[in-house]
Amino acid sequence: MKGSKSVFDIAPRTGYWEDGSRWIPQPGRNADIYVLAYHPVDDERADHRDPAQWLFYVIATTALPDQKTVSLGRVVSLAEPRRFDGLAQSVEALRENFRSDAGDNGFAQFSIY
Repeated sequence: MKGSKSVFDIAPRTGYWEDGSRWIPQPGRNADIYVLAYHPVDDERADHRDPAQWLFYVIATTALPDQKTVSLGRVVSLAEPRRFDGLAQSVEALRENFRSDAGDNGFAQFSIY
């Protein structure tokens, strides 16, 4: 079976839900970090429930191209693939970059959606 072309939706949004109940109209990309997941196994061994079969790409929003979608090929050029067991560490490392870029107070606005 041939896999389909992998494309990720990175389009800016019209807003976001705060606490799951209040709509905040704020156009743009409302996260500092994107975690894009790709499942490369496309034969009889494929089990989408198994996190060990997935590859994850942790990307700062500022590194994403100004478009609505991004291909897997472009994603691979933006970030190294991470396995599930290294995902939290990769997100935290990028989060720390945001903190160091925030200046003296050590904080930057940080959100994951």
